[in-house]
Amino acid sequence: MIASCPTNADCNYFADCKSKVQSWSCKSGFVKSGNSCVNPCDLRTAVISSCPANATCKYFSDCSSKIQSWSCNSGYNKSGNSCVAAAKVGSYIYSDGSIGNEVLSNKTIIAIIVDTSSRLAMSLEVDKSIEGTQTDAFCSSYTTPGTSAGSWHCPTMNDLQLIYNNKSTLNNSLHNAGKPRLNGEDNIDPVYGNNWRYWSSEMTDYGDRRAMLLGEGYKTYFINTWDGLTIPVRQY
Repeated sequence: MIASCPTNADCNYFADCKSKVQSWSCKSGFVKSGNSCVNPCDLRTAVISSCPANATCKYFSDCSSKIQSWSCNSGYNKSGNSCVAAAKVGSYIYSDGSIGNEVLSNKTIIAIIVDTSSRLAMSLEVDKSIEGTQTDAFCSSYTTPGTSAGSWHCPTMNDLQLIYNNKSTLNNSLHNAGKPRLNGEDNIDPVYGNNWRYWSSEMTDYGDRRAMLLGEGYKTYFINTWDGLTIPVRQY
């Protein structure tokens, strides 16, 4: 029994005692909470204040303004209270550290993901031809918006193998970003064709620099004073 009829409730009184409530129920749109009738939303706690972009949200059945649960759509992962593009080979890394799959006017692309397992990314600088003797210094001093010298390095032979394995996807991303493609695909050399030499960070015991002919994926080595292409890489 209750002392008085709650707000937003319908009450029945005793036939022989009109001052006392015999039974009561909440009006439509309200639920009991103790001796009161309240909006059901008052009893619900939203897991997030609003539905993020690229997400699917489920709302409480009795409170359509509050989110009960949410999940990111296919191709996106949760990051805090947002859904961000899932990293994949060919995804872009922007200068603010975020990852996406689009060329955006308000973001600067600084790298492309080569391999998600090793978290390897390569720079968009893929057509720099220098002597092997200069490659290490070039890579270690390489910078972009959002990165500093020392955060990049020259690729190992294994890194070059990963680049070769995913060359087609990486070239698509480079082309979409308006950058030259790997292996001179936009400028076929009349002598070397499209089987260009790419330097690694590794040396032989005889002072030659290990390299890959990226057209065929052939691993070899050359005199360190010869010219070759160098791609700075980093872990993201």
